[in-house]
Amino acid sequence: MAIQTLNTIKNWFRTGLKPTQTQFWDTWDSFRHKSEKIPVVDIDGLGELLQNKTEIEAFENHLTDTEAHIDLFNSKVEKSQFDAHIIDPVAHEDLFNSKVEKSHFDTHIIDPNAHQDLLNGKEDKSQKGAQNGYAPLNDFTKLASEYLDIVNDVVSGGTTSVLSAEQGKLMQNRIDAINTILTSDNVNLDTVQKLVDAIELVQLSLNSILVNDLTTGGTTKGLTAEMGKLLQTNKVDKVAGERLINAAEITKLSGLTNVTTTVKTILSTALATQNVAGFVAYINALSPVLVVGPNEIVKYTTSDTGRTFELNLRGRSFGVGQPAIVAANVLEITEFLNKDIKLSNYPNTRNDGQLPTNKVLSTDINGNLKMYTIATSPAPYLEILIPDSTLPSTTTNFVLKGAFFTPTMTVTIQGQTINYNTFINDNEVRVNVTTGAVEGLFSVTLDNGISATFSNALMVVLGTVFKPTTSDWENLIQPVDVSGNNILAKTIGSSGSARLALLINSAKKTSIYFSIIKSPLNGSISEKIYNVCKFEDQVNGDIYILRFHEILSTGQAEFQITKNGINTITSGYTYFGWRTGVPANINIRIRFFWDLTSMIIYADNVSIYTVPFGNFVNNTKFTAIAPYSDIIDVRHVTHT
Repeated sequence: MAIQTLNTIKNWFRTGLKPTQTQFWDTWDSFRHKSEKIPVVDIDGLGELLQNKTEIEAFENHLTDTEAHIDLFNSKVEKSQFDAHIIDPVAHEDLFNSKVEKSHFDTHIIDPNAHQDLLNGKEDKSQKGAQNGYAPLNDFTKLASEYLDIVNDVVSGGTTSVLSAEQGKLMQNRIDAINTILTSDNVNLDTVQKLVDAIELVQLSLNSILVNDLTTGGTTKGLTAEMGKLLQTNKVDKVAGERLINAAEITKLSGLTNVTTTVKTILSTALATQNVAGFVAYINALSPVLVVGPNEIVKYTTSDTGRTFELNLRGRSFGVGQPAIVAANVLEITEFLNKDIKLSNYPNTRNDGQLPTNKVLSTDINGNLKMYTIATSPAPYLEILIPDSTLPSTTTNFVLKGAFFTPTMTVTIQGQTINYNTFINDNEVRVNVTTGAVEGLFSVTLDNGISATFSNALMVVLGTVFKPTTSDWENLIQPVDVSGNNILAKTIGSSGSARLALLINSAKKTSIYFSIIKSPLNGSISEKIYNVCKFEDQVNGDIYILRFHEILSTGQAEFQITKNGINTITSGYTYFGWRTGVPANINIRIRFFWDLTSMIIYADNVSIYTVPFGNFVNNTKFTAIAPYSDIIDVRHVTHT
């Protein structure tokens, strides 16, 4: 048996409860019987209390010892007072008042009502099985059948009823069966929620890839089975009396077995406008009328422009008094090259200007590409004269290539006689010329209604002309741009140059021709002197340099020449057009006499220097220098 706590015992005896035999015995074992002795160890604090006691003999000796507490009480109370306290029978009465007299405890043990409050909760047998009473536990079957509301189905329900164990078993069997059905090796489909999510995803996918109508369309979608069923139902062969084409169309087609095509030719002037609208107006105004057979196709072609129109109607008449046709009854079948070519993004405001001469391909107000005539062309442009040099007093055929040439364009060459010219096209004219006796550079003038002059286009010289190519230059000092017989400035202010590999022949008279033109990179006139060209003896090292002086104050230019860097000589020639001239080029000719004893420098056919020298031998070379100006059209002439 076990000793229980009071709270445990109280719970056994609560209203409506009946303790078991064990609980009842544990209740009594938890208390002491009156006949039982209380062990000393069970008296709380008794050990400590006895430890604080002393032996009687020692205590009595202590009591009679006049010196026992002499040092303590001398400063506290009088000895007579302390002695009186010791012998006072009630001095420590408060220490013992808290103790229970033994007689009281003995009476409590034999008192039959001492623990009546513990037994008041005992069940009354008269309440067994009654409402708010208790149910006996000695017969569980009876307890279940007589005292509990047991439901043996899963439909009745009830918040105060109990489901039978049999129904619980049936429900568990059903749950096990469902779990077996839902069992899946796919971890993504092993729960009901995952299955529901997967079904929803499939449904969403089907909604996005299936179309349930015959109008939406889509190359990436499929029709539902319902729409397939609808198509099957409505197939032509399923509709009574219908075929792929109806009877009326079959009748029309049957008449095409012997179709003939009739082509009629008219002038474009018969049409008010060169389009379908103009043709419709023409057909509706025909008199006599045009009769077209049921198996006949009629086409009209304009003989001068090549436009072709086809009538889409057959088996009827056309013209005055007949039903009028409309644009939908006409098909234009003009070949591509006979049609107007429509340009997109074309502005709809312009002046076409019908002009009597010179053809030009352009667009009309609607953007159609057409050939127009213009009264005057832009000024002619001469790109090249072939050949660009010839002998004096001789007759030569020349080819002029350029742009905006016309059949009536005149050609004039300064100082020469034009015998005749032949117009080839707007890019080429051929002329026959007899040159004069004077040598030099001469201009060509072209006039197509607007005159244009091209300076120094023709060289007339008694000798052999050599025009360098890019490969004929050597000793290139960068930066410089060498292009054929042109040496161009590449970086303004630099000393880029190129040397002509050809030696000046001392056995013959020789000239070097070139033009100085202000570089497009040289934007403005400034006070500066720079080299243009030099002649250097490859043996003794003598160097003659032609320099150019831009004068800031006047915007003019003049020439200087030095030998070996000294003896600067300024010419008496000043070029006034350097600032504003266009193209602002100066033509230079440097002529060496056969014995190389002197050279003459010409600027624009004016002699500006005669430089004597007697020590040049047959190893002199020409170098073009381009710091601020371009040196163009370099030619080496060996005179005969």
